[in-house]
Amino acid sequence: MIINKKDNLAAVKIDNKEIEEVEAFHYLGSTINNKGTPDSAITHNIEKAKSTVIKMRPILICKELSLGTKIKLVDSSIIPILTYGLESIVLRKQDWTRLETVLNTIWRMILGTNDRKQLDVQQLKLKVNLPNLANKIMQTDQAYHIRRIKDQIT
Repeated sequence: MIINKKDNLAAVKIDNKEIEEVEAFHYLGSTINNKGTPDSAITHNIEKAKSTVIKMRPILICKELSLGTKIKLVDSSIIPILTYGLESIVLRKQDWTRLETVLNTIWRMILGTNDRKQLDVQQLKLKVNLPNLANKIMQTDQAYHIRRIKDQIT
């Protein structure tokens, strides 16, 4: 794969065999594309998170479970899927917006309202009382670096 803004027609050969050039490939659970943008990785994570939400929907809308329990379920099972592999990617504002939109939809489903006029984003964040997604991703990244440094020291 050649990551470049311009089309590069250079052929890469090893032992006189031309290496196939691809537009994207999966590596360690993340999708890497030749444009250098995280679009496909984010889309992949969003699709997996939505699939998980669909499977967990009966639990998430259950009236017998408390809001705190539902928040912990989302925090422990859906957010990790949504943010997997994003610690190492530079996210643009539009990427954050896409990720936050998915989470806001999940929170509205849990609270039993789909009407955005009835419960706007600010009210939603106050009601659910969770740290924002950017902080979660940065904490994951910092935890990784701390573990890595400890391993290097010992």
